[in-house]
Amino acid sequence: EDVAEKLVRDGTPQDISNALWAMSTLEYDAKVLAGLINQEDVAEKLARDGNPQDMANTIWAMRRFKFDCPYLIEAVSSRANRGMEDWTAQGISNLAHALAELGYFDQ
Repeated sequence: EDVAEKLVRDGTPQDISNALWAMSTLEYDAKVLAGLINQEDVAEKLARDGNPQDMANTIWAMRRFKFDCPYLIEAVSSRANRGMEDWTAQGISNLAHALAELGYFDQ
Protein backbone atom coordinates (compact mmCIF):
# COMPACT_ATOMS: atom_id res chain seq x y z
CA GLU A 1 0.00 0.00 0.00
CA ASP A 2 1.19 3.48 -0.89
CA VAL A 3 2.14 5.82 1.98
CA ALA A 4 -0.18 8.55 0.66
CA GLU A 5 -3.12 6.12 0.60
CA LYS A 6 -2.38 5.04 4.16
CA LEU A 7 -2.14 8.67 5.30
CA VAL A 8 -5.48 9.57 3.70
CA ARG A 9 -7.18 6.45 5.07
CA ASP A 10 -5.80 6.48 8.62
CA GLY A 11 -4.61 10.03 9.19
CA THR A 12 -6.43 12.89 10.81
CA PRO A 13 -7.12 16.08 8.84
CA GLN A 14 -4.20 17.64 10.72
CA ASP A 15 -1.89 14.76 9.72
CA ILE A 16 -2.90 15.17 6.10
CA SER A 17 -2.60 18.95 6.04
CA ASN A 18 0.77 18.86 7.83
CA ALA A 19 2.15 16.31 5.39
CA LEU A 20 0.94 18.22 2.33
CA TRP A 21 2.15 21.54 3.76
CA ALA A 22 5.60 20.04 4.49
CA MET A 23 5.81 18.57 1.00
CA SER A 24 4.94 21.91 -0.58
CA THR A 25 7.42 23.77 1.62
CA LEU A 26 10.15 21.31 0.62
CA GLU A 27 8.97 21.46 -3.01
CA TYR A 28 8.47 17.70 -2.92
CA ASP A 29 6.25 16.25 -5.64
CA ALA A 30 2.93 15.48 -3.99
CA LYS A 31 0.79 14.66 -7.02
CA VAL A 32 -0.37 11.35 -5.57
CA LEU A 33 -1.36 12.82 -2.20
CA ALA A 34 -2.99 15.86 -3.81
CA GLY A 35 -4.97 13.63 -6.13
CA LEU A 36 -6.22 11.57 -3.20
CA ILE A 37 -7.14 14.67 -1.22
CA ASN A 38 -9.30 15.94 -4.06
CA GLN A 39 -11.43 12.80 -4.15
CA GLU A 40 -14.95 13.64 -3.04
CA ASP A 41 -15.04 11.34 0.01
CA VAL A 42 -11.62 12.46 1.27
CA ALA A 43 -12.41 16.14 0.73
CA GLU A 44 -15.64 15.73 2.68
CA LYS A 45 -13.77 13.97 5.53
CA LEU A 46 -11.25 16.82 5.72
CA ALA A 47 -14.00 19.46 5.76
CA ARG A 48 -16.16 17.56 8.25
CA ASP A 49 -13.44 16.58 10.71
CA GLY A 50 -10.83 19.28 10.20
CA ASN A 51 -10.52 22.63 11.84
CA PRO A 52 -10.11 25.88 9.88
CA GLN A 53 -6.32 25.75 10.15
CA ASP A 54 -6.20 22.21 8.72
CA MET A 55 -8.40 23.30 5.83
CA ALA A 56 -6.44 26.52 5.22
CA ASN A 57 -3.09 24.70 5.25
CA THR A 58 -4.37 22.04 2.86
CA ILE A 59 -5.82 24.61 0.45
CA TRP A 60 -2.66 26.73 0.67
CA ALA A 61 -0.49 23.74 -0.22
CA MET A 62 -2.79 22.74 -3.09
CA ARG A 63 -2.49 26.29 -4.45
CA ARG A 64 1.27 26.25 -4.07
CA PHE A 65 1.41 23.04 -6.10
CA LYS A 66 -1.04 24.56 -8.59
CA PHE A 67 -3.37 21.58 -8.15
CA ASP A 68 -6.99 22.03 -9.07
CA CYS A 69 -9.12 20.97 -6.12
CA PRO A 70 -12.83 21.53 -6.84
CA TYR A 71 -14.07 18.78 -4.50
CA LEU A 72 -12.00 20.15 -1.63
CA ILE A 73 -13.16 23.72 -2.27
CA GLU A 74 -16.80 22.62 -2.45
CA ALA A 75 -16.55 20.57 0.75
CA VAL A 76 -14.79 23.34 2.68
CA SER A 77 -17.18 26.02 1.41
CA SER A 78 -20.15 23.86 2.31
CA ARG A 79 -18.74 23.30 5.81
CA ALA A 80 -18.18 27.02 6.30
CA ASN A 81 -21.72 27.81 5.16
CA ARG A 82 -23.16 25.39 7.76
CA GLY A 83 -21.72 27.42 10.60
CA MET A 84 -18.55 28.82 12.00
CA GLU A 85 -19.69 29.52 15.55
CA ASP A 86 -16.88 27.48 17.07
CA TRP A 87 -14.16 28.85 14.76
CA THR A 88 -11.71 31.52 15.87
CA ALA A 89 -11.35 34.79 13.99
CA GLN A 90 -7.82 33.69 13.02
CA GLY A 91 -9.11 30.40 11.65
CA ILE A 92 -11.75 32.12 9.56
CA SER A 93 -9.21 34.65 8.31
CA ASN A 94 -6.69 31.95 7.35
CA LEU A 95 -9.33 29.97 5.49
CA ALA A 96 -10.67 33.05 3.69
CA HIS A 97 -7.14 33.98 2.65
CA ALA A 98 -6.39 30.51 1.33
CA LEU A 99 -9.63 30.46 -0.67
CA ALA A 100 -8.96 33.95 -2.03
CA GLU A 101 -5.48 32.88 -3.13
CA LEU A 102 -7.15 30.24 -5.27
CA GLY A 103 -9.49 32.85 -6.70
CA TYR A 104 -12.62 31.67 -4.90
CA PHE A 105 -14.90 34.45 -3.72
CA ASP A 106 -18.47 34.16 -2.53
CA GLN A 107 -20.39 36.38 -4.88
